[in-house]
Amino acid sequence: MFININQTKNFGELKKRFLGIYDKFPNLLHVRRFVFSLLLIFVLIIILFYKSWGRLDNYYMMDIPSYGGTYSEGLVGKVEKLNPMFASTNSVDYEVSSLIFSGLLKRSESGALVPDLAYNYTVSEDGREYLFYLRRNARWQNHDEYLSSKDVVFTFKAIQHPDTKSPLKENWKGVEVSAVDEWTVKFRLPGPNFAFTEMATLGIVPEQAFSGIPYKNMSVSKFNLEPYGTGPFEFSNLLEKAEHQEVNLIGSNDYSPHPPYLDKLNFKIYSERGALMEAYLKKDISAFAGMSLEEYETSKKFKKMQYIEMRLPRYVGLFFNVKNDKLSDLAVRQAIAKAVNRNDLLGQSKIAGTTVYYPVLSGQIGYSKDLPKNDFNLEEARKILDDKGWKLEGDYRKKDGKTLEFELLTNNSEEFKRVSSSIKDQLGEVGVKVFVKQVDVASMQKDYIKPRKYQSILIGESIGSDPDLYSYWHSTQVADPGVNLSVFSNEKMDKALETARQTKDLNLKKEKLVSAQKVIMSETPAVFLYSPSFIFGVNKNFKGIKHVKMVDPSSRYIGIEEWYLKTRKQLKIQ
Repeated sequence: MFININQTKNFGELKKRFLGIYDKFPNLLHVRRFVFSLLLIFVLIIILFYKSWGRLDNYYMMDIPSYGGTYSEGLVGKVEKLNPMFASTNSVDYEVSSLIFSGLLKRSESGALVPDLAYNYTVSEDGREYLFYLRRNARWQNHDEYLSSKDVVFTFKAIQHPDTKSPLKENWKGVEVSAVDEWTVKFRLPGPNFAFTEMATLGIVPEQAFSGIPYKNMSVSKFNLEPYGTGPFEFSNLLEKAEHQEVNLIGSNDYSPHPPYLDKLNFKIYSERGALMEAYLKKDISAFAGMSLEEYETSKKFKKMQYIEMRLPRYVGLFFNVKNDKLSDLAVRQAIAKAVNRNDLLGQSKIAGTTVYYPVLSGQIGYSKDLPKNDFNLEEARKILDDKGWKLEGDYRKKDGKTLEFELLTNNSEEFKRVSSSIKDQLGEVGVKVFVKQVDVASMQKDYIKPRKYQSILIGESIGSDPDLYSYWHSTQVADPGVNLSVFSNEKMDKALETARQTKDLNLKKEKLVSAQKVIMSETPAVFLYSPSFIFGVNKNFKGIKHVKMVDPSSRYIGIEEWYLKTRKQLKIQ
């Protein structure tokens, strides 16, 4: 091994440097500890800042609605005509079309009538002439044209034409509608009707969509299943699937005051109500409405479901066809009314609601708790029948060899199946035999209600927030398309209902509605049973859904443009 003298020299220098560093090592350790301490403090600051950021974020920032998301709801029935001129007799058509079309007026959350397509309106002193002034920015969905007075005139003239066969025809009988100019519409009524504004919420359809189509063909027009309007949502498509129908709507960018926050509405329409709960469990839908008490109790295990419970101005009643021999006897009708135990009926049928005795509900103008009522009294019911010669032979009563019996017609919903069964059992307690006949809604309307082919009918009626009993009880409404289902007429009642509809004096209106109800209660053409609560179950992820004053089930969509699923951050204004 050879040693280079230069390398030896360099080694000495290295050793000297190393020993110098070694001498300073304690100082380096001190520096290292200092740097480490700084790094530790820095990391702790970051951790504390991160943990505090959520609180700072909540303090200085807030969540606000953002655009996007799909809402899916389950319905029961069938889509037939998504056209306001025909939709009133089909709940699915009516509710879905209410999102596509706008009326001259609309309901606010409080139930008040507020401007929609019309920004203002005036009423003549005599209550016969209404002028509506249209806003000029209501554009037809997916079209360049804007709604104008010609569309409003067309809508109501089409409803009035006998060839159209609109179920709303009778409501508009004698009303003259004309365009004053492009943006002003005049309605001239045959008589004073201060409830006319209620009718002005009907959706307006575009005249251009029916160009060249005769009135007689409007009910089969492709527009009915490919509609477009001026509402918050646009029709996208209708799908026929193996287990259900599906309707898809998309948010309208032209809707005023702003487009809906939700991008899309998806409606799955089933033939049976039992499918709704199953669909929710499978996460096929986000919501379903009109829940029974049983459904409500069952669904409580769904931790992510919120419930909106509202009252509808609606009642369910048992209506007697007084022209039918089976129920033409007033005493028999009164005995039946006294044999019905409303509280037991609600409990046995598992219905959320309140009992009712009159066609005007508590809290409405014309309601009076002092009116006579056919309250539950089995002994009195039995005595009435005994006195009329209906003697109990075995389980049922007979007279002149004939059994006291009648048929009860109703739809095939689960609710009415239970209610009709309960009524059958209760009437059996006084010896009255009841045959329950359940049919689907379409058949019920076409084959039974229209020709009045029933002895009695269990059905619900919506009377509106401002009760107008004229449509349900005036003698002019005993035949189709009227809805006087008891086929009952009384001259005194007619005059009271006419005055109640025509006057703007609220005290007089109340007096006449009470007078009309006295006739109804004394003649017993119907037994008013209950007013169901409307329970709307929705996934908790959806926000902005409010309790509103309801007029009908579609009222749950009031303010739907404010519903939202997604949010974004915005700085709070201090």
